[in-house]
Amino acid sequence: MRSARLAQLVLSLILILAVFAVFAHTELGWAVPKTVRLQEAEMSLLRLDLQDGFQQDTVVIQVNGKEVFRRSQVETRLQLGYADSVEVNVPEGLTKIEIAVPSRKLSDSLKLQIAAPTHLGISLTSKGKIDYRTTSEPFTYE
Repeated sequence: MRSARLAQLVLSLILILAVFAVFAHTELGWAVPKTVRLQEAEMSLLRLDLQDGFQQDTVVIQVNGKEVFRRSQVETRLQLGYADSVEVNVPEGLTKIEIAVPSRKLSDSLKLQIAAPTHLGISLTSKGKIDYRTTSEPFTYE
C-alpha cells in the first residue's frame, strides 16, 4: 500500500512539474521574462556635404563616435562646389560630428542640436581651416 501511495505521489509530482514547465514557457506564464520596449528616440536625417576646397584629399567623418564616411581622393568639382556627401539618421538631440582630413593634417569637431532634417556643408578654406554651413534645406548644386 505504501509503494502504491509513493508511486501516486511521484506521478503527481511529475505532472505538476510538467504543467509548470509548459506554463512557464508561454506568454501566460509568470516565469517568462517580459520584453519591455522602450520608446525609440525620434530620428532625423543629417546630410553631410563635402563642398569647396578638396583636392585629392582623404576624408574621415564620425558621427556620435561612429565612422560614417571614409574616402580617399576626394576632389571638389569646381563648377559645382561639390565633392561628395553622406546621409545618416541620428537621434534628435545633441549630435557630435568629427571631421578629419589626414592628407592635410586637419581635424575638427562640432556639436549640433538636431530636431529636424539638417544639412551640413563642409569646406576647406585656403587658410587651412575646416568651415561649416548649416541649413534645414538641401544644398543645390548647379
